[in-house]
Amino acid sequence: MVRAVPFILLPFLAFMPAAHADDYPARKPGLWEITMNMGHSPPRVSRMCIDAATDAEMRDKGMNTVTENCSRRDIHRSGDVLTADTVCRFGTTERTTHTVTTFIGDAAYRTISTSHAEPPTAGRADTAMTVDGKWLGACGPDMVPGDITTPAGKVNIRSMPRGVPK
Repeated sequence: MVRAVPFILLPFLAFMPAAHADDYPARKPGLWEITMNMGHSPPRVSRMCIDAATDAEMRDKGMNTVTENCSRRDIHRSGDVLTADTVCRFGTTERTTHTVTTFIGDAAYRTISTSHAEPPTAGRADTAMTVDGKWLGACGPDMVPGDITTPAGKVNIRSMPRGVPK
């Protein structure tokens, strides 16, 4: 499960590092289904139970990761569209990323992200990712805010280290 942590966080942090507190539209509390498609593998579907506090914690983790690792952070918001261009260093790899997130009210969003890594990561220099988030309703009785379920199991973001592993 520990190896899955970065992949679990990716869909949730995909647009959050770009957002300043004022730019980030609030999402509805409850159960969200997140589908991450990277094109070269089957889509990864996860579900997350959020409330206002866990939504803010995820946003803060994303912003901390960007602050610590990125030399360029150009963010623009126009209505319901948030666009970010970042240059970040993780270990020996520099990643240049362009991300566009479109919010559909407080119950859905779509993030399209393209990035280039130098040197390539896992044999890939260029990657593209689409993340679709949609609100499903109230969290089930077996979930508390911060719980993320994937086919690999369940974890709570409050038990994860601050930021994304380097």
